Amino acid sequence: MRSRYRSSCYLWRHPIRFWRKRDGATAVEFSLLLIPFLVLIFSIIEVSLGFASGQLLANGSEKVVRQIRTGQQTAVTESWVKTEICKSLSMLAGTDCKNKISIYLQSQGSFSSAASASQISLLSDGSIDTAGWGISAGGASSIHTLKTVYPRPTMINLLALLAPNAKMEFFYTATWRNEPY
Repeated sequence: MRSRYRSSCYLWRHPIRFWRKRDGATAVEFSLLLIPFLVLIFSIIEVSLGFASGQLLANGSEKVVRQIRTGQQTAVTESWVKTEICKSLSMLAGTDCKNKISIYLQSQGSFSSAASASQISLLSDGSIDTAGWGISAGGASSIHTLKTVYPRPTMINLLALLAPNAKMEFFYTATWRNEPY
């Protein structure tokens, strides 16, 4: 009985028969499509985590703003602000949130000076310049500016070869006048 499959040399001598062979075509097609599919899926997950982190940063910062604005918290320290914001970020930030997050909370003389204080500047590597940031909160009826920056490292780092220290910096800013408590 003759073998159904002949040697590969036979197939190369008869190219039409070679192209008609379909053994393993599905496996080859699957392997060609698998990598772009996985890159797409992991990219969607990474972007979703980024949106979630940004929203959690905004929610945590708003809680801090609300407590300061209404006079519920009058002894405002950097440790307290970072702790309150990191409570909201704890699901995605891990345990190192307090060391990574940068806070700027200052009382302003007017809303026009608060507008200029709300602006950010970038360093040469594209990250946000947080030099000189600190906390100095005023009392009742004072105008404040809060800026928070959280550099979240990428969790699914598919671009490690192109950007080995890839991170997403999330930025939140708010300006308000305290209530006359």
